[in-house]
Amino acid sequence: MKTLFLLHLFLCITLRADVLLVIQRDIPIESAAHFDRWQSQVESEGHKVTRLYGPKQNAKETNQAVNFARTQIWPWVKQNAGSYVFFVGDLPMPRTGFSINPDGHTGSAGAYAATSFYASPNELWTDVRDNSGIQPRSPLLNLPGDGKMDNQTLLHAPMARVGWFNPFYNPKTFGITNSNQSEYVVDVLRRYFDLNVRFRRGELALERIGVGDEKGKFNAGVVTWAIQQVGASNVVTFDRTESYFVRLPFLIDRDFKGFTDSSSLWGRHATGALFSGLDLTYGSYQIDYLTPRTFYPMNCGALAVGSMGSLWNMTDWQTKTLGELWEQTVTQYGMIYVNLYGDPTLRLIQPK
Repeated sequence: MKTLFLLHLFLCITLRADVLLVIQRDIPIESAAHFDRWQSQVESEGHKVTRLYGPKQNAKETNQAVNFARTQIWPWVKQNAGSYVFFVGDLPMPRTGFSINPDGHTGSAGAYAATSFYASPNELWTDVRDNSGIQPRSPLLNLPGDGKMDNQTLLHAPMARVGWFNPFYNPKTFGITNSNQSEYVVDVLRRYFDLNVRFRRGELALERIGVGDEKGKFNAGVVTWAIQQVGASNVVTFDRTESYFVRLPFLIDRDFKGFTDSSSLWGRHATGALFSGLDLTYGSYQIDYLTPRTFYPMNCGALAVGSMGSLWNMTDWQTKTLGELWEQTVTQYGMIYVNLYGDPTLRLIQPK
């Protein structure tokens, strides 16, 4: 009996990880119940959740993200190495880089959004370079002392796993005005966290699975897993030219810049086609934070969206959380601008 108790205790210790839930402090109070429900579920899985409230992003505050990291995020990360940090809201997004150019287009080199800044208090961050000579687009411009860091790669492994969900993403795209923005934000949070909790509880039965790839080079391991779940006749593989016809409850996509629009709750852009899934994409439409795209999947039902597509290190994806996949990808390539937009504590395959 003592041996069984010690084994149970060991498993509890090894499975448990601290989670810092960072919420925009002026997010509508009506959304509180959705956060509470998510936290209860996450804690029931063995995690310890701490809440922190942060400021709305303000472009006029040059060092807002840097100061928020140094005073609020980094102290917690240092004390809880190997933990998760989940940002929810229009919070300060760090930018870094001098000539990062992931899509190779003219004017697209410069400083990119980099959530890894929050996870890396041990890096030597500098803010002294000037990239105006390469004439980048305005969001990618980097000047000395402007709060955008110069670093282009991570020299050390991050100390935490970072995810991001912004329900305020370009609401005008969905026909939202100032008069109903609060209602829209609460609804987005409700839909996202309801989907999140139901997925964690195994309530979303996998009956048909879509595996998509921009160029049709489908990951053999993912296809094999999908067939094992639902049988070959219920697995659909598709490329970009076929995405218009894909209306399946579970999608694993790579290198997509967007699905075709269809009518839904919040206007014609907010399609509900993505019931749940993981969209690891590469391209200018999703590489950068708040870059417009055909639609924003996380406002339309996807549980996670990430940049860098085929370069994601998906080793042991069947057992690891999305945050762990992000961590090993960033660590392997040192790509400072690999971002995970979604809950980093989620697993692609939830326990039964």
